[in-house]
This record gives sequence, C-alpha cells and structure tokens, in this order.
Amino acid sequence: IAKKVNLHAVRVLNCAGSGTVAGVIAGIEWVTANAIGPAIVNMSLGGSSSAILNLAVTSSISSSTLSHPKGITYVLAAGNNAQDACNFSPAGTPEAITVGAMDPGTDKRSSFSNFGTCVDIFAPGENILSAWIGGSTNTIPGTSMAAPHVAGVAARWLQNHPLALPNDVFEKIKYNANVFSWNRWPTTSTYPLTPNWQGITGLLTGDPNVLLHWGSLSEGLNDGDPHITTVNGKYYDFQSAGEFVALRDGGQLEIQTRQSPISSPGYTNGATGLKTCISINTAVAAKVGKHRVTYQPSINGVVTAQQPPQLSIDGIARELGSTGVNFEDGSRVIRGPSGNGIQINFPDESILIVNPYWWGYPENKWYLNIYVSRTRGTEGIMGEITGSNWLPNLPNGTGLGAMPSSLSQRYATLYQNFANAWRVTDQTSLFDYAPGTSTTNFTFESWPGQNGSCAIPNVAPVQRPIISNMTAQALCSKITNANIRANCTFDVQATGEQSFVKAYQDGEKMQLGGTNTNLTIAPAGIGTSSILTATVERMSVNGAKIIPTGTVEFMVNGKKVSLHMGLNINGQVKFMTPLIKVGSQISAQYTPATGSVFLGSSSVPFIVNTVGIKPVNEFK
Repeated sequence: IAKKVNLHAVRVLNCAGSGTVAGVIAGIEWVTANAIGPAIVNMSLGGSSSAILNLAVTSSISSSTLSHPKGITYVLAAGNNAQDACNFSPAGTPEAITVGAMDPGTDKRSSFSNFGTCVDIFAPGENILSAWIGGSTNTIPGTSMAAPHVAGVAARWLQNHPLALPNDVFEKIKYNANVFSWNRWPTTSTYPLTPNWQGITGLLTGDPNVLLHWGSLSEGLNDGDPHITTVNGKYYDFQSAGEFVALRDGGQLEIQTRQSPISSPGYTNGATGLKTCISINTAVAAKVGKHRVTYQPSINGVVTAQQPPQLSIDGIARELGSTGVNFEDGSRVIRGPSGNGIQINFPDESILIVNPYWWGYPENKWYLNIYVSRTRGTEGIMGEITGSNWLPNLPNGTGLGAMPSSLSQRYATLYQNFANAWRVTDQTSLFDYAPGTSTTNFTFESWPGQNGSCAIPNVAPVQRPIISNMTAQALCSKITNANIRANCTFDVQATGEQSFVKAYQDGEKMQLGGTNTNLTIAPAGIGTSSILTATVERMSVNGAKIIPTGTVEFMVNGKKVSLHMGLNINGQVKFMTPLIKVGSQISAQYTPATGSVFLGSSSVPFIVNTVGIKPVNEFK
C-alpha cells in the first residue's frame, strides 16, 4: 500500500515471539525519542490488559504537537482471541487506531477477531499474502495482517499532509472509509455513508460497521463554459477568465485550468441570476509526482484544427506512443479512453482525463473537457462544497456561506473573492509560457463584467449561428443524465456550436464505461513462473457497482504470452507466466465485450529486476 516508506523494525520480542510489558514500553519510548515525523507505528502484538502499556502509547501519541510535529500515529492489532478488544493491550488504547480483521472476499467479520467498542475500523485480515522470513512470502490470517493495511493508508495520506496530527489522520481515514453505519458516532456525523455497500456481516456488540478504503468515492467534471461538478457531486457555474487551481490535495496532486473568454452577447445565469458570459477551458497543467505535465496550445501561437493541444513534460514537448509515458512512481500519461486527448494516472491513484474538441468558425479554438476520478483532492474550484456553502472553500479552508441575497454581493463573492483566491500566480503556475509572457497575459479579473458586458479588449464582436432552445434540446436528447443534458442544451443554444453535443456525449460514455486495469504479480521471482492477476474495474466509483465484461491479454516485452482470457464475475483473470528474465516488461491489456458500454484500458507496465518488480520508467 505504501511501497516507499522508510521502514524501521523496533524489536521488542524474542525469536519465539515472547516478551515483557517493560520491553514493549521501552520500544515505545525509543520511538517517542527518535521518530522523525511524520511517522506511523504499527503494533501487531498484544497481551492482557495493562494500564501502563496503554499509557505509554497514549504518551507517545500526545508527544505529537504543533510545536513538536513528530506526528506519531499508532495503529494496533485488535487481537485474535474472539474477545472484547478492550480487555487487551495495547488494543484497548482509545487514542490509537485499533483494527479488527475481516475477509476481503466476503466482507464478513473474521471469527477470530477481537471485537467491541475499542475496535475503530476493520481491514482485510484473511488470506493475506506478504513478505516472510528468509526472503520468502506467506499467506496467513490475523489482525496482525489487518493493522498494516491501515498503517499503509495512514502513510499514504501523510505523504501529502506531513504536518497532520494523529487525530487528523484518523479523521481522514474515517471520512474515506466504506461506512454502513457509524453506530458509535452521532447520527449527524459528517462521515458519509457509502452508497450500494451492504456492510460487514457477522459483527458483534460494539463493532463499527466500517471498512478501510484506500482511494476515494470522489469524481468531478469541469466542462462546457465551464459547468463545474465538484468532487462531492455539487453543481455550479464559473464563467471567469484566467488560470485557476482546479483541484489539489497536499503536495502530490495539483491540477490547473486556463479559462479563456469568448465574445458573446451575454446571458443571465439561471442559478445565480447574474449577468454573465462564456469562457472555455483551453489548457490544463498538472503536478504528477516529481513532474510537471501540460496540455495546451503551442506557445508559438499557431492554433489549427490539424494541430491539437501539445503535450509537454517538464517543459519538453512529448508525443504519446502506444504505451504512453511511464514514470518511476507508477504514475503515467497515456492516450485518453476515446483515443484522443490524454489520461494522467497520478501517484495517489487519481485519474485525470482531458478531451479536446475543435470549435471552428468564428472561434477557431480547441476547448477541453475535464474529468477527474478516484481522487482524494478536495481543494480548488472543483473542490468539495460542504454544509450550507454555495461554493467550495477558499484556500485557507474558510467557507463562503450561503448565496448572498443581493446580486452585487453574489458577483463580488463569486468573481472577486472566490475567483481571485484560486487564481494561480507566477510562482504557483504549472503552465508553459512563451518568452516574455506569464499568467498575467491570460488573466481577465473583470470578466465577466458586473454589468453583463462580454466585450474582450481588442477583439471584435462576432455574429454567432442562432439555435433555438427546442433544436438544442433535440440535439442533446440522447444524453441520459438530466444535469449534463441541461448543460449541453444551454451551451449549444448560447454558443451556436454543435460540437458541444459530441463533447457531452463522450463525457457521459466515459463516466459510464471508462475502465482501469490493475496488474499484480506474485511471486515476483527471477527465473521462476509467476501468477499474473489482472483486475478490471470501472473508472467511475459512483452509482451501481457494475463489473466490466470482456477479455484480457498478458504481454511480456510487448509480445502476447496469453490468448484472450475472459474476466470472471469479479472482473479478474489469472495467468501463470513462463520463466521471467531480469529486464522483462510485463503488462495487461483489457478488451471490452462486443456491444458493452465499457472502454478498453491497459495496466501500468512493470519491469523485473534482481529483487522483484518496479514500474517501468520511460521518461528520461
């Protein structure tokens, strides 16, 4: 789960797995004195209840303060006695995260797992394959296997939020968890229940019906001119002009968009009542691990229908081959699901898809529709709208409250306070610029004008085709999502441009049928056969859980080593490889079933080295 942590073994037991309370406390005190934050402690051990041992854990956690930000988060195994976890130590420590075990194949509580009010969350604890003594692997059950899953997720979140305190870490884990009911939290809890999840079965008194979830149930859209669907499913329009932070989450994920103004007569926004104008996304930039990726018109100023937006990585123009560009951390840039545009898989498993569309006469511009899936990003113009707020929060976390009653205050809040707060600066911009230019050249702070004026300085107004509302509705009628269909109808009528119909149709197809293919290899031995497992899942995590259908081919060094193998009812297929040599590249390719809604996808390619496998790094 967290493959790049610095892992330290703090020995407190002998070779037979026995020890003393004093020995365990000595280990805890050593951690308190020597930990370099942020740090996670996994304690897959336990014994009878000991107040002094629980106190040692509590004291170590409380050493994490803002003035001394070690950030020591403790994750504890609940124990395998099928008894109340509160009767064991350190499992009974309230300030730590105590983890019970469940069967990931059935979502059933493991019969051996300790239970009760001291258990905070469940995680996979049966049939867990991992490293073992002597360089081998082993598959075993236990809460000692469940706890490290939670510790790994804590490490991944701390990667982007290194100053977070232990309670902050657990709050985020709870927020992202699969939740059937928070039976030990108030019914007004802000932790969302997980739709279409049936919960953990076989729970005992006091157990939380909560399952660890690494990932997110969040996806968002930034399309049209622009209509925003936030990552928590709220809708608003944002027709400002300039470069903005679309979405971010700590240091590993940031997406920025460039909104360009379009000369038009203007119109009244039905949701806000404001006189507003048209702007479109014309460029996207992103921070992807250690790299900066841009997808924007050529900086030489030449824009034609035959020259789509240019992909650049760290300021260098790149062409996407059949396998895309793969980075050292498993992130990558590949062609979009529709065969054009780009798809970015981020290190934190977020997915960004950018689809380009040509708007011919009189604009002669490329515009971009943006879809983000499986993201933990919550900040930016696509960020979460929470509580009674009508817009996402400001960068400092402050909410803007309900929509003001006066139109002038609505304008000031949306197009001055909010827009200016999320504008990028010369210091924060991820875009590429021609010499002598910067983000200032693309910034129009007075757009749209408060009086409804949509005039662009030094740009003559243009006469647009007139399309009636009835005609626009007919053109967009095949779009099934009512909100997306309404946006399509509005854009076609407001702009007179029918390419918006295809853009919205493509977006809906992608939401319904976009897929993600994951590849695991076990064991990853050299000169031995290995079992390859491909798992295909819908890119979207909202709505009903639909398992993709179709086939998978496995490839070694770009050559097929299997026939088309059908996915099982879980969307998986397994294959025993021939002998694997050092330097071999392994990948999997998914082909959808004929007539299905699904779109094809391929896995991140792995390369075999002398100690196992690592993602292929094709960027040099």
